[in-house]
Amino acid sequence: MTDYQKDILVGAIFIAGVFSVISGAFIITLMLIVGTIFFSTTQRLRPVKS
Repeated sequence: MTDYQKDILVGAIFIAGVFSVISGAFIITLMLIVGTIFFSTTQRLRPVKS
């Protein structure tokens, strides 16, 4: 996944999370926040290839 695609995915999940907070769906919000954290930190946790 390229950086551009990852940024779009994280942004879309974040916006969906904001809308679910507004609607009161807190379980869905929690899952979306976890997904955002996962996709935004996966690149930092991978070892650097030499």
